[in-house]
Amino acid sequence: MKSFCAVALTVILASCGTAPNPNNNKYATIKVDKLSEKDMFTYVKVKSYMDQKDSKATDYSQDFLKGLNAFKNNKDLDSAEYYFTASILDVPTNIAYYELGNVAMDRKEYEKAIYAYEMAERLGYEPFSKVLYNIACAHSLQENTDLAGQYLEYAIQAGYSNIDNINQDEDLQNLRNSYLFNYHLKQGLKGLSNADNLFWLQFRRQFSKTPFPLKLDENLDLILLNDQTRISYDFEKYIAEMRDEKFSREVSKGFYYLADLKETSEYVALVYVIKEEFYGDEAPLTFRLATYTPEGKLIDKKEIAGRSDFSKPLKSAVIKNDLSITVTSYETGFEKDPEEEGYYDNKVVKKTKIGEESFTIDPKGKIVKAAPPTLSSK
Repeated sequence: MKSFCAVALTVILASCGTAPNPNNNKYATIKVDKLSEKDMFTYVKVKSYMDQKDSKATDYSQDFLKGLNAFKNNKDLDSAEYYFTASILDVPTNIAYYELGNVAMDRKEYEKAIYAYEMAERLGYEPFSKVLYNIACAHSLQENTDLAGQYLEYAIQAGYSNIDNINQDEDLQNLRNSYLFNYHLKQGLKGLSNADNLFWLQFRRQFSKTPFPLKLDENLDLILLNDQTRISYDFEKYIAEMRDEKFSREVSKGFYYLADLKETSEYVALVYVIKEEFYGDEAPLTFRLATYTPEGKLIDKKEIAGRSDFSKPLKSAVIKNDLSITVTSYETGFEKDPEEEGYYDNKVVKKTKIGEESFTIDPKGKIVKAAPPTLSSK
């Protein structure tokens, strides 16, 4: 832990700690065929286990989803811990470690929480600033105010921007009672022009630049939808669909980064994917185009491809480099009668085009219907 305190701000947004030297044979000789609970916080063993797993496996762990539901919706800490642990032992992911850390915090198991958060960070969890903030809280609750202050400072410098929460969070009360609080708060804010912008940039930088024309349809390579492209619930301020109409977390759905289309002085255009996780690889996908101000405020959004369930028309979209968007709708026919057999393991055998629309993004970032082409007069 002490070694982290010397890390310069220039590497705050990179992975913390000392990465194993790929040329060092002692790492190469470790082979882990199965993880145990005593090994789940040992990075070298976890990484070795991950390297031996099928890199193309994209099913998101059902245990993780059960844990998320138990924790976020049912407030059942015992079940949440059980399912998150089972998820990690099967497929270690940064988000499962992060949520396990949150459960440990609620159970007042602060040392375990720190271990879990550090594993989440080592495996690339975003937003990195939230991991640092939570570690600061854990140290404060342990009355380790020196480490709590240092981690709070790093969290702010890495983009944690909720100053009201810093001043009110009960987990930081021990730190606020110390003279170190004001010192580290000022150090964190020193030279930081806009922490909200840094948080927004952490979200944005997860979207990939994509060559045009970009085609979006049900044949999207599922390797793009994995734990590394899954959007954390800490970014839900940018994706309102992460909460259902009852303001409960929509844990049955997965949200994934896909494409960074364009940035101008007026807007940023991004595409993300929504997947019904409990359907597995056969789940219908929904492609959402969203535009934001350069500071991260939503301007507009539109479903441009896919479908939310199999009973609805299927859409495909082609986006060109001038951001002209052609959306084609199809009625689909299935191999078996869906009313009798349902949609599971029921292949689409027929697609009938039923419509086509054109859209574009105007200079202010609004998604609008494109004007029909002008016919030349003879």
